[in-house]
Amino acid sequence: MSTGFAVTTEPTSPKPDQNEFMTVAEIAGMVKLHEKVIRRAYESGELRAYKPRGRIRIRRSDVEAWIEANQVQPYPVQELEP
Repeated sequence: MSTGFAVTTEPTSPKPDQNEFMTVAEIAGMVKLHEKVIRRAYESGELRAYKPRGRIRIRRSDVEAWIEANQVQPYPVQELEP
């Protein structure tokens, strides 16, 4: 017996492939930083990059590791003297 209501399911977005290679522009858009920041990061050795056929490519997993390595730690709270 039909109720007349359509059953819909929420589409699931596929989990990004951790080995996916991305361009500097794609990474800059993903982390909301300027492309120069990304270039400086791989030129300084902070961020692993690959250069197949003269084009810089960076793995998503390397970007995520770089972001985690730059996590800000909270400062300890100091109590004020009364």
